[in-house]
Amino acid sequence: MSQKERLLTALQGGIPDRVPNFEVWWGGHGEIEEYFLGHPVGNEEDVVKFAKKIGWGSVNGGYFGLGGGVSQEASDGETHYAGGSWRTWEDYEKLEFPFDSLEEKLIYLKKISKIARDEGLATHIYILSSFHAVATGMGLEHFSLTCYDDLKLVEAVMDKVEEYNRLVLEKVLNETKIDFIVLDNDCAFKNGLMVSPQLFEKLWFQRTKETIQILKDKGVVCTMHTDGKVDEVIPLVIKLGFSAIHGIEAAANDLGEIKEKFGKEISLLGNMDIVDLTKKSPAEIEEETKEMLVQGKQDGGYIAGCNTLVAKYIPVQNYLAMVKTIDKFGWYK
Repeated sequence: MSQKERLLTALQGGIPDRVPNFEVWWGGHGEIEEYFLGHPVGNEEDVVKFAKKIGWGSVNGGYFGLGGGVSQEASDGETHYAGGSWRTWEDYEKLEFPFDSLEEKLIYLKKISKIARDEGLATHIYILSSFHAVATGMGLEHFSLTCYDDLKLVEAVMDKVEEYNRLVLEKVLNETKIDFIVLDNDCAFKNGLMVSPQLFEKLWFQRTKETIQILKDKGVVCTMHTDGKVDEVIPLVIKLGFSAIHGIEAAANDLGEIKEKFGKEISLLGNMDIVDLTKKSPAEIEEETKEMLVQGKQDGGYIAGCNTLVAKYIPVQNYLAMVKTIDKFGWYK
């Protein structure tokens, strides 16, 4: 199979020739990029060449989202999330759609999707789900309190986010071709959902259904990401018609159990713990990857990779140990 065929087959629950490797979140790890390219990624052509050389099958076409999170530079020189800016009805009234940046993102998407298509690769984009957007846009503590004190404000902001998402998707699908989307929707801690299952469904399900229907009507594959424990959210994800869910964080989930319980209805992506990738030896990573493959590959519908961002501090040899093990031991025949 080609890389694209392999990835799209697994995303839709099929059995490819071998388990694909694919990263939903890439932190611009220059040393790993240099290993495959001879230099760090510098432009759109490099992005596509790197994706092809590492074997991903698809190229990131951009992140489209309406967010209210605030970032600040920390003492380590990196920029980190530092709270939310959507706190009141007044903030809601001032909330505007970023049309100028949307047009810039569409220009980039059109360019890189053409390069990817010419190289035989798929293109995917990211959409920021309303639950994640509002939880971070308000700040988690304020969001939690507002769910009790003024749920209508939470719902109004979520409606605004999904209005923007639908506008984005209509424009994207009218102006270019994408193969799948990743709905960015962090909604769980390691021990369960951030809010009660009943409240989560009330806030998230119908709004997301209306947005995802746009993609389903066009035959675009839908994938969702969340950190944390996923067993409570997967039934809703399946009901909405998503093909796959990414994360399956090893510190919060048993991949084998999740596969046994839900694997016939939804594909699974990820699971490798980046803490392990950072701290363990290449030999230990090889053994952990083998076990991940054994648990995930049964009956197809599995894509191997990390549960979250591949950060710059991960040792190159550890990451390569994972990739090479997937390539060597991921075959179905």
